[in-house]
Amino acid sequence: MNSPNIIHLNIGGTEFATTITTLCSVKNSFFSGLFNKEFKVNQNRIFIDRDPTYFRVILNYLRDPKADPFPLPSDEGILKLIRLEADYFNLPGFIQLIDNKIEAVAQQRESQFEKLKNSDTKISQMLEAIDEIYCSLREGKWSFRKLD
Repeated sequence: MNSPNIIHLNIGGTEFATTITTLCSVKNSFFSGLFNKEFKVNQNRIFIDRDPTYFRVILNYLRDPKADPFPLPSDEGILKLIRLEADYFNLPGFIQLIDNKIEAVAQQRESQFEKLKNSDTKISQMLEAIDEIYCSLREGKWSFRKLD
């Protein structure tokens, strides 16, 4: 028996179960608009034709929209895909969190690039010094003797 408050979502063929309260936790979202209308739910089931891959992240946000920090992946491509879904479901607060994370990931990537660039410069300087020593040795400018 289904509780009238439990909704079974079929998102692109993947089943999710949650409550109307959770789905409506963000004002003016896709779901709050859906349930504020005289929407007729067929046996507590709704089908939404979206890719289910990142819907779990959307649902977790709806379960706790004030989580701080909200756990998000660090992969910029995945973040952009989650952002597309957050935009579809009209979750502006979540979109802002995602945009902030994308910016932080980009800054971290830039910082790592700068470190690599500086390391590359240091390695080049060391290679030049080694080359100078090698040339000096080859030209006989150095002599070695055994220490007793």
